[in-house]
Amino acid sequence: YEEPLEDVDATFFGTVEQNFEVVRRIIELKKREPDREVEELGKIWPLRFKHMGTVVCPFFRYTVPSEIPLKDFTMELAAPSVSLTGTVSDDRHTPYLPAVIGLDGVSADGKSRPPIEVVIYDGAQRGEFFKGDRVWVKGRLVRITKDGRTRDAALVTKPDEVGKR
Repeated sequence: YEEPLEDVDATFFGTVEQNFEVVRRIIELKKREPDREVEELGKIWPLRFKHMGTVVCPFFRYTVPSEIPLKDFTMELAAPSVSLTGTVSDDRHTPYLPAVIGLDGVSADGKSRPPIEVVIYDGAQRGEFFKGDRVWVKGRLVRITKDGRTRDAALVTKPDEVGKR
């Protein structure tokens, strides 16, 4: 470890519920002890924290394959661009890569639409979005087929394609 170029990666293996409890504990720790926040590249990283002077970067792995939202699926482009806003209703998969969040109260291109998932293929956005956050998306509309069912989702791959309002 050579400050400030390196950090320590810690991988947590568990169920979605177990891993999300670790996420909650990290967030609570950083609320109680703000000096543990990690600011780098102009942002506060939601899951990274300092421990005894070392930056810890947590990663999360599924131990129950049926809990993986995007396993054994296909994705096809439905529209090259979509702009939408919504409120995070499901944040259980926010710490994973890809992060998958559910949105309710969605408005797409200025029109009300049904709830939708946002699939975030950008490691800098892991753990960014939690229940109640109002989110904007400027990405692509995709169709995901899994287990014989097809659904729409918004896909983002860059940090400037999704954010909080």
